[in-house]
Amino acid sequence: PLTSFVDPMKPAWNTAVSAVLLAASLCFGAVARKVQHGRARTDVPHIEALSTPVALAAASAKSAGSCSGFVCSDGYAPKEGHHNLTGNTNAACCEATCRLWTCGKNYVARTAYYSNIGNSDAQCCDKTCAAVQCKEHMKVPSSKQNTPGLTQEDCCEPTCKLVQCALNTAHVLAKENDTYSGTGQDDCCIATCADFNCPATKGFTLDVAKKDLSQPTKEKCCVATCSGYSCPDGYIMPAENATQPGNSTAECCSMTCSGYSCSAGWAEDTSRAAEIGRTDEVCCQKKCSIFNCSHGWLPNPAVKDFVGVDDHTCCQQQCLLHQDLCIGNYAPAPTKEQLVGDTAAACCNPQCSLHSCTGKVAGRGKLIPNAINVTGASDLTCCEDSRCPALRNKTLNAKYGCNGLSKAACETNYIILNNTKSGQLTALSCSYSEDFGLCLSGDAEPTNCALFNLTGVAAEADYAVTPPS
Repeated sequence: PLTSFVDPMKPAWNTAVSAVLLAASLCFGAVARKVQHGRARTDVPHIEALSTPVALAAASAKSAGSCSGFVCSDGYAPKEGHHNLTGNTNAACCEATCRLWTCGKNYVARTAYYSNIGNSDAQCCDKTCAAVQCKEHMKVPSSKQNTPGLTQEDCCEPTCKLVQCALNTAHVLAKENDTYSGTGQDDCCIATCADFNCPATKGFTLDVAKKDLSQPTKEKCCVATCSGYSCPDGYIMPAENATQPGNSTAECCSMTCSGYSCSAGWAEDTSRAAEIGRTDEVCCQKKCSIFNCSHGWLPNPAVKDFVGVDDHTCCQQQCLLHQDLCIGNYAPAPTKEQLVGDTAAACCNPQCSLHSCTGKVAGRGKLIPNAINVTGASDLTCCEDSRCPALRNKTLNAKYGCNGLSKAACETNYIILNNTKSGQLTALSCSYSEDFGLCLSGDAEPTNCALFNLTGVAAEADYAVTPPS
């Protein structure tokens, strides 16, 4: 330093050195520029370099008692207009710079501000991230507490609370409010019992209630299974229970049908004694007494104690179900539908084709020709006069009557007359008389012939003969 040139034994030399030091200080002040609130210091006068001891001494003498000759201490800078001020102290001639300021809480010093004139956090310091309010589950990490920053983007980082832990891992509760590095799986998550392999071969399985516990061990995560438990008589262990947690009859076993008492209408089924169950449906067989017969079937009292679950075993068929089978020599019989039966004889009406004429009804000894199409079972319904087949083969002589017919044609013709007594038409056979050599009207033809409608025949022939008076 220049002060090392001062010699107490040489006053004149000392005066010259002091002058040099003063000139140097003034020159420094003249060229320094202090930026404070956007203002540069321009009031310091430019001092020409002093090259001689006389000039230095003159400058020193000129500045005696004036701030313009005072050199500010480290951390101070000349006041604005200091050359017009008097004094010889920092207080009188100088202003403190930010180099001397100690930043407060949540502020940090910055060397770029050291030469600034100031004495407050706002003038001399930067705010730190410690003062930033982060969003929920975000935090300023300790590494940024003293780092300059004003925004959440600059300062905040997510905490473990936001980390989605991988399968079979869980949050470390003590670290939920800590920040993390990388994906956070290593810093924030820890393995749980859900990922622990309980030794099944030794009778253990995962205790589901503890699957989310961390730091898994067999003692913490596992529970004994039913595989090591023995069920008492009347119970059996379902196969699926063997690997389930349990150590009691209630947990591990199910009752069997052995010893179960069947309800009324059910019969014991010994083949199911070892099956799991305690109900009629599982352990017993249904009797016909409680079987519900289907439509078209009636309960059969004779088999009420039989074991069965079908209509053929427990019920009697009604003729209702047989009507579609009434064909050929039988016809459906709606009046028999509610009767018990399953045969044509019981459920159908017979056709005349099954009837044999007995001859007990006069004039009805011959089976009608269309017997298979007529429902009946009596001579009155199914039989006709034995002359009817011949009548159906005769010809109605509608124009001339019987007279005039040749002997050969006479027997194959008939006529129709109005019977004035009965008011009905009557068919008369034509009969040849050998005595007269003529074909004459003969006996009345039968009136009960099937497939022969006298009225219809007459109407078709437009024929009516009035008998002679």
